[in-house]
Amino acid sequence: MIALASPRLRATVNPAQGGSINSLVCQVQGNWVPILQAAPPAEQTYPAMMSGLFLMLPFANRAVRNCLSAGGTTFTVLPNTAEPLALHGTGWERAWQVRDQTPQSLRLTLTVPASTYAFPFAAELHFDLSETALNLRSRLTNTGTHAIPAGIGFHPWFPRSPGTRLRFVADRFWLEGPDHLPTSPISIPPELDFAQPAALPATWRNNLYSGWSGQAEIMQPDLGYRLRVKASDRLDNLMLYTPPGVSRFALEPQSHSTGFTMAAELAAPAKGLDCLAPGDSLNVALSMTVEPM
Repeated sequence: MIALASPRLRATVNPAQGGSINSLVCQVQGNWVPILQAAPPAEQTYPAMMSGLFLMLPFANRAVRNCLSAGGTTFTVLPNTAEPLALHGTGWERAWQVRDQTPQSLRLTLTVPASTYAFPFAAELHFDLSETALNLRSRLTNTGTHAIPAGIGFHPWFPRSPGTRLRFVADRFWLEGPDHLPTSPISIPPELDFAQPAALPATWRNNLYSGWSGQAEIMQPDLGYRLRVKASDRLDNLMLYTPPGVSRFALEPQSHSTGFTMAAELAAPAKGLDCLAPGDSLNVALSMTVEPM
């Protein structure tokens, strides 16, 4: 674990487990309270995915039929969990290398050769703590000689309590179908519309919102703060995951629509993976700022 600290924030990062954030806490009214919520150790079958936050690349969520396409070429990826579809790319299941480190910042890198994945690429992940914010930046670069498909997503887990409220604006809501893949875009149902602060669903929800504004607000009155989430323009798709019976939920900004990893199957308003020419990069950023309530 690598510890980062600013006057009011503390984070621990595990480069060996996908560069994941194990914990992020903030000092609020003299108490250290969680901003991100990892699963208890007993539930961590896949530790990186059950950490406080991990990175999804070179695609987010599930690859339809375990295929990714770009530039007229289809690449096959292998299932990497007990599920039938490859999940959350491969960055989370690999060890990252520490390149630069200060008390408040960290830069990790990852090199994925063609011998260990469907195509070669390199990635960077930057962590920067200010007094009240965690700022994340990531880059994925095509290191091969042919075009590759590329997507990036952040998968944070946030604390959930009866008082938790969520607010964000999006254009469309996608129904969930077999293998947890989106099926049809519809108008946002009133009970799942978070344009105004609302409580989280009490039941299972694993749904994509497209046309996301890139901003969200999480109110945690039981912990004494509100969290403002802001994503860069490329991260305009948002997954909301509320597994019942657990004290956390996921809100996942990503650069493409879940399940649309094959260019031939892309249909509006879905957004597909980027096609990166050799040497090209995809860059994204995410910030989380804490304000007392």
